[in-house]
Amino acid sequence: MKIVYKINGKEVPDLQATEQQKEDFQQMLEDKKFCGIATDDTFLSGIPTLNKQFAHPKHHEAVVKAAKRQGYTPKATDYYVPALAQKIGDPRAFLNHGNARGAAKKYCEELGVEADGAIKVKGRAPEKDPYENPKRRLAPKIVDRIMKNKIKNNPDLARVDKRDLAADIIHKHGKQK
Repeated sequence: MKIVYKINGKEVPDLQATEQQKEDFQQMLEDKKFCGIATDDTFLSGIPTLNKQFAHPKHHEAVVKAAKRQGYTPKATDYYVPALAQKIGDPRAFLNHGNARGAAKKYCEELGVEADGAIKVKGRAPEKDPYENPKRRLAPKIVDRIMKNKIKNNPDLARVDKRDLAADIIHKHGKQK
């Protein structure tokens, strides 16, 4: 079967390809729909670069400052992907044209996060329960806020030693063993 290719009404020479490839190509020309291309440019298409990504300058500044505190200085041409960030400004959530797909895939694999889209990664169960041993204590501001609410609801607690009240709050709301 001879296939005649027409682009904008003009015949073009036969391609050096298999019959299936020729048929697929002709179908793409007729439909004016082309198959997806998996490159860093297509992976990042539609995502503005860091200098245009945030609607408010304060949000941009907060992410950049957080990244710098973590040892990474973002470039204006980087792409920040919040879905990859473990916390705000996570250096591994900044992608650039040179390694975007590969870096995102590698990071998802490290985290054990499943991805099914522009990159494909099988998920896995966490190696340990992230809620098993919280590393943080109850912040003093939280203890103060809870204490003020308790005193507001029960004025008799104002006469109780603040250290005892704080200890009760930490025992009830803080890190559990």
